Amino acid sequence: MQSVQIATLTLSTLPPSVNNMFANVQGKGRVKTKKYRDWALAAAWEIAAQKPGRVEGPYGITLIFKRANGRADLDNLIKASQDLLVASGVVTDDRFAQRIVAEWGNVEGVHIQVCSTKERT
Repeated sequence: MQSVQIATLTLSTLPPSVNNMFANVQGKGRVKTKKYRDWALAAAWEIAAQKPGRVEGPYGITLIFKRANGRADLDNLIKASQDLLVASGVVTDDRFAQRIVAEWGNVEGVHIQVCSTKERT
């Protein structure tokens, strides 16, 4: 995947809330839920089709989520989105996030923009 300064992509469905990403399974511990696995697989295919490139090193991210209902917590949607970007190779590691902006907006699913925060010379 080619390294870029800005990667922009759109996912058609909202990620699961952090409350619905994992379940405790006797004898196995914490495991990804079916809902999370299904969303991550479908979203990974959407990312692959969009070919957003890869932002290397430190980055800032803006996530605009469609408000599906009045009960969702905005901050609970960030983790699955960040983990997907790592798994899809858009960012190297979510520990490199230097700035995170999340908001409700008039979009379908979620619109994501990742910008390199490396110092420019």
